[in-house]
Amino acid sequence: MKIPRIVHDLTKKVRNNLTEYKHYLLAVSGGADSLVLADICSELDVQGFASFTICHVEHGIRGKESLEDMEFVRDFAQKKGLPYVGVHVDALACAKENKLSLEDAARRLRYEALRKVKENVGAEKILTAHQADDQAETVLWKFLRGAGLEGLSGMTKKNGDILRPMLNITRKEILEYLAAKNLSYKIDSTNANLNYTRNKIRQELLPLLANNYNESINETLSRTASILSEDAFCLEQLAKKEYNQAVESVSEKEIIFKAKCFNKIYPAICKRILRQACFNLGVKELDFERTEAIYQLLMRNTGNKVIELPQGLFVALQNHKLIFSRRI
Repeated sequence: MKIPRIVHDLTKKVRNNLTEYKHYLLAVSGGADSLVLADICSELDVQGFASFTICHVEHGIRGKESLEDMEFVRDFAQKKGLPYVGVHVDALACAKENKLSLEDAARRLRYEALRKVKENVGAEKILTAHQADDQAETVLWKFLRGAGLEGLSGMTKKNGDILRPMLNITRKEILEYLAAKNLSYKIDSTNANLNYTRNKIRQELLPLLANNYNESINETLSRTASILSEDAFCLEQLAKKEYNQAVESVSEKEIIFKAKCFNKIYPAICKRILRQACFNLGVKELDFERTEAIYQLLMRNTGNKVIELPQGLFVALQNHKLIFSRRI
């Protein structure tokens, strides 16, 4: 049987982002995007190119519908002869306990679960089905919240143990693939809920921009993300070099810099160094205001103020040294 062109093209795009003979964990929700990824990978598995385990994370949000999605993914895995792992999490409880949005709580729990399963099954990477239209949504979402180069770079194909082999595939191509192979998929009812910012961007803002300003807005945003990603990577490499020259001592709970080393460093590089020091000591996120506060402390060259950051981290300027510590 002749393979439809769209099936051949998307299979090639995914395969080119994978490494032969490795084992991967597939994050499969049952929606259109992840089902295409799972179907492509099942064929690559049959061909002996690589091996795969399917994982479905059920977030405890949509009741019976959510459980049906889980069953759908399990049945798909069994039909394709792929190992399957299902995980239940409670996003509602997590959101309430940690004062997070439901979206953030679900995302955090999902990746925690996926990483545990990855270790258990001995997978090399976690594959997610984020695609080009998701990239456009991400860039616009980050822009609306306020972001620098890293945020506006959107998602990368490789990010630690996460691999996104479909990031250059459009939603249109995905639907063509499903039609060519006559595959059914599940639709998450929460995708229609406009209380979620991403849904509003997808259903209201992007169509508005496409209809009134730029009919290729998704492609434009994705291209912008790619350009900014290259710039961000360049600055990051420069920051690493300056970081190593400025740092005086490092321990598990303290990083000390020679303050004078920052005098000739451009602000964009300097702020990256300051942020990286925070991340190296366990801070997960650092907003614009706190980054600026550290930078101004350094520029004022005074040690009269101690800045308190999330996760119990403190920053102070003492004796011409900039100190990031958990012990001040």
